[in-house]
Amino acid sequence: MAFNKARVLQEADSLANQGKIRQAITRYFSIFERDPSELILLNTIGDLYIRDRNVSEGLKQFYRLAEAYARGGFTLKAIAIYKKIVKLDPDPVGPLLKLIELYQAQRLAREARELYYQVAECYKKKKQTDKALETLRKAVQLDVENRTATARLAAFCEEVGRKDEAPLVYMENAQLALRRGDTGAAQIALKRARELAPDDPQIPLLMAREALVRKHPEDSEAILSGTPGLTKDPAGRSLLIDSYLAMQQPEKAETLVLDVFRAAPADFSPLASFVSVCVQLGRFETASKVLSAVADELIAQGNTSSLMESLRLIRSKSPQHLPIDLATLDPSAIPTGPSSEIQEIDLSEDSEVLLAQRAKSSQGLQAPQKAPSPQSREGDETVREPSPEDDPEAHYNLGVAFWEMNLPDEAIRELQQVVKGAGIRPQPPNYLEACTLLAACFMDKGMASVAVKWYGRALQAPHLDEEAWLALHYDLGVAYERTGDLPRAWEEFSEVYSRNIAFRDVAEKVRTFQQKGSSR
Repeated sequence: MAFNKARVLQEADSLANQGKIRQAITRYFSIFERDPSELILLNTIGDLYIRDRNVSEGLKQFYRLAEAYARGGFTLKAIAIYKKIVKLDPDPVGPLLKLIELYQAQRLAREARELYYQVAECYKKKKQTDKALETLRKAVQLDVENRTATARLAAFCEEVGRKDEAPLVYMENAQLALRRGDTGAAQIALKRARELAPDDPQIPLLMAREALVRKHPEDSEAILSGTPGLTKDPAGRSLLIDSYLAMQQPEKAETLVLDVFRAAPADFSPLASFVSVCVQLGRFETASKVLSAVADELIAQGNTSSLMESLRLIRSKSPQHLPIDLATLDPSAIPTGPSSEIQEIDLSEDSEVLLAQRAKSSQGLQAPQKAPSPQSREGDETVREPSPEDDPEAHYNLGVAFWEMNLPDEAIRELQQVVKGAGIRPQPPNYLEACTLLAACFMDKGMASVAVKWYGRALQAPHLDEEAWLALHYDLGVAYERTGDLPRAWEEFSEVYSRNIAFRDVAEKVRTFQQKGSSR
């Protein structure tokens, strides 16, 4: 007799509903053995084993299914099953690491990072300190700009006595905070770093940076001047220049700015900042003096555009204060090497070409690319591309996968990410489906009153077609019925009945309400 798959499946479902779990498992296995493409049956079988309190056999089926999904490229379904496994396996490190791998394949770094924290906790409980540390380092590597990740790593390094690494991570954390302008967090991190490594010269440098970000340049200057060796350190000198300029004391920075430029002649930014502040304060002679001192070097290295910008700035405010040696340059005289005989220069746009020609002929040098100053822009935010972590579609697809694998809590978490911010920004394309699925999840959890809210939000989605409108009002009626709000349930069923008497079993619903008199 031929195998009747549909009949056996119906028998298995019936046995499972009757609580005859082992017989149901046997029937489901008989289907799967004949049709291995029915992978979803392994999930059903695993669930039945768990109901029968046979966790080891249930896990065996879940692992089998998760590995098959991963091999087949069904990443989201594999993630859903591994989530199930993590809840059941007494040693979840293996499935957690596999989940991390799958999340990274989906470019969901935030989720992967949270799982690294779980893995680290598992290792800590097992007293496997080195593995815990390595795991936390990997969490940091997922997003080096994530301050929470570095803070966790620093605290754990300190907790386990890694006194060589802990202050370094605290300092890294402080730098991340400063890049975001969070001076409070930076101060806390630097305080811990200083307690652990009081003699580290990098700490006062960061403290000086923090004072500048806090707009207290006098504190920054005091730290730098009062710490032996910092005024000879290149980073310390740059910070000291920024401090003097912020205090509107460019004269004090004059010698320093020349020294810093000559130490790194490809970086014009300290000179540009110096000239800009001098012009703002009306100190044109000071600005001219510094530019005159470095003009030949700038022209020789081909960094003419930066020089021209500063010269134009002076000319726009006080033409008479242009450096005499530059104001008398003859642009047609292109010497073959550095010359002390300086003739007239025209500060028009075309003169940049002449200066570039002069630079090329002087020493055959190519104009270097302008290097960004590592110290002069403390408050800048790092420009980053949009992350797929914030992609509503990715969260929606993952939510659907969790829902299909009977993981409502995980599905809710993902679907809520989809609808987050709706009303403030445009609704995502799958907003309606996410709201509807959220309502279904809460119905499954016995939280019909919450489901009512989500069905209500779904009904507010634009451009609902007739079928969606009918389904939402019907499901809303069922949700009201579950909460015991029969008058509202009657209203919803009546709406559906008035539009399509044949929709689902709405006619039977209306008839039942009429018989019970619940319409009043």
